[in-house]
Amino acid sequence: MGVKRDTAALRRLGARVRKLRLERNLSQESLAFDAGMHTNHLSSIERGEANPSFLVLVALAKVLRVPVAELVE
Repeated sequence: MGVKRDTAALRRLGARVRKLRLERNLSQESLAFDAGMHTNHLSSIERGEANPSFLVLVALAKVLRVPVAELVE
């Protein structure tokens, strides 16, 4: 998989996280706090600029009450 496709995958992941966060009426601050991460990192994920670790994805999925697969499909 090329870099451009990887970047697109990160943007899709970020968009899913943002969509789920907004559907649950959560601020970035509250989602980041509940997931045990810094708000700046969550913001980077939502913009598709960060490549989160598996454990970060697990934490986000837990707070958003979805399977990890829903974030990355």
